[in-house]
Amino acid sequence: MMHLNNILVISLLLIYSPYVAALNKPDCNQLEQWAASDKSASKVTVSPGFELSALAEDDLLIPLFGHSIFDWSKGDFNEFNQVMRGCSKAASKRRDRTARGKLQQATKLVASAQRPLVGLIQARTKSEAAVVSLVEREANAETVALIELAEAVLQGKEIRPKLRGMSRDKQQPLLDLVQSQRHLAGTDIENYSSRLEAQKQAIEKAQLAAQAEASTELDTALQEIQQLPETTEGLGRLDELSQLPALSQAAPEKAKSYNKAVAIKRQEIELKQQQEQQKKSAKLMASMVEKLDDYEVHQPADLGKLWEEGISMGKVLQAQGERSRSNSMTMAFWQRFNRAVADMLEPFKQQLQTLPMNQEGLSQIDGSVARLTGIKQKIPVMNPYHQAVQMRGSEIVEEMRQIACNKTLDAANISSGDAAERLWGAGQATTLGDFFCLLSNQGAQVHAYDGAGLLSDTHTVKLTTKADGFHTLKLHEGEVQPGQKMLIGFEIADANQQRALSVSDWERYVKVNTQGGGGSAECDRLANKPRNELSMVEAEKMLGCIMQRIPGMIQQQERR
Repeated sequence: MMHLNNILVISLLLIYSPYVAALNKPDCNQLEQWAASDKSASKVTVSPGFELSALAEDDLLIPLFGHSIFDWSKGDFNEFNQVMRGCSKAASKRRDRTARGKLQQATKLVASAQRPLVGLIQARTKSEAAVVSLVEREANAETVALIELAEAVLQGKEIRPKLRGMSRDKQQPLLDLVQSQRHLAGTDIENYSSRLEAQKQAIEKAQLAAQAEASTELDTALQEIQQLPETTEGLGRLDELSQLPALSQAAPEKAKSYNKAVAIKRQEIELKQQQEQQKKSAKLMASMVEKLDDYEVHQPADLGKLWEEGISMGKVLQAQGERSRSNSMTMAFWQRFNRAVADMLEPFKQQLQTLPMNQEGLSQIDGSVARLTGIKQKIPVMNPYHQAVQMRGSEIVEEMRQIACNKTLDAANISSGDAAERLWGAGQATTLGDFFCLLSNQGAQVHAYDGAGLLSDTHTVKLTTKADGFHTLKLHEGEVQPGQKMLIGFEIADANQQRALSVSDWERYVKVNTQGGGGSAECDRLANKPRNELSMVEAEKMLGCIMQRIPGMIQQQERR
């Protein structure tokens, strides 16, 4: 059964093909002679998939029926069959079996061409469209490659493995030719091949012309490249010449040679620029080092200016991408800066000595390194400056503490002799004066003091502390350690009770009422830590704790 697609194709061809006159109707005698031709047993290969009986060749068929079999419609085949059947019946009536057999055989041979002709028509339709699409593609090297594949198909070669990865619009015409090639007549293949070859030659001819023109343009550009200056402007122009449209039109070897010349010129320009930049950088570096060496530092405040100058120089070098030279400048800077820091330490200490030994001086000591030198960063080379600040702060604090202590002793009418008496504190010896001062440091108030006399060896103190409130404390001299006698508290009394104190009770009393820092746990911790074990940071914090406490101590004594 004929496939539906074949039926549709034939129907469309019959409907839309130009009008062709009906077949001639030869007489039976002519047909018998034709059927008996010695060519009846021969075949002609129209295409790899289509062999035609020699009886259907144009030189035998056209004289009888007026048209080539390749122009016959379905109706023509039907009419041919009717004419041949009529002549076969006529031969049967006259009992001419030989003529009838020849006529029937000829009918079968010619009619068998109808189906292959459908395949031929389909193949021609697809092939024509494929060839047209290839011929009408943009004239370039890619089209030439596709045409060569199409020519290989028409020659019966296998190309499908080469189509893998190719886009669909490029594959389709080639696949149509692959499907149609075996059905095409030799004349069709010759026709399509010649058209494709003509287009390929036309493209190649145009390419050669374009290559020649591009080659001339590139030769001119090469002359310009050789004359380009070894400057930034020259490099910019080289970038433009490296992207000429002619490169895409030139022969591959010409383009390769041109690109190589561009690369060589680029290296020459970049090398020259690099050398020039190195000279500039070396000159700049030398001027920076000279400026650093000659930088005048006459006072501590000049250290900050020198620091900012170094930062500015570093930024200039980094902006130019000179990392190695930036490192060299950094080394030169630190050498100069370290010398300046060492030279300005004594002047800095002298400036600290001008600070008054009072609250005003104490308030100025905080942040004095940054204020007097301009160096805000905490860097190791500046540690001696911070240590000098701590020492001067300690001197001021000690002076203020002593002033506050003296006011406390004066307010309680404690003589210098009584103040110097030894007293057992919290596990260690101190003096009565220091004991009262420590109490005052912690916010205690000493209201009255009555020392020992001729009639009594008891020292009586009326005071108010944070821990015990207002109370009376009695002390006397006792042997607190073998062979060591000193004052020690033995009795405490308030409005409600009187209580004797053991040595351990007294030590706890002293510890509770005298130890502590600036009113915080951290200040307390620092106050109880040996001074020689304090780090620089801890010493600064401790100084702050003391600074917070001293104004209150002074004000408290002034109120008395």
